[in-house]
Amino acid sequence: MNSVLEEVEFLARSPYRFEVHRSLAERPRDRRDLRESVGVETPTASRILRDFEERA
Repeated sequence: MNSVLEEVEFLARSPYRFEVHRSLAERPRDRRDLRESVGVETPTASRILRDFEERA
């Protein structure tokens, strides 16, 4: 299990991870809605979601 500090570091290492996390915490979103709410392109959104899945 990762420490809180490791989780904060993980979110901070990407300019979009925190925003994706915040957006998903508000409500469930499909990929298109997530891309629009955060302002990222499809490859970026996919990579961030994959990173989150790998850490789960």
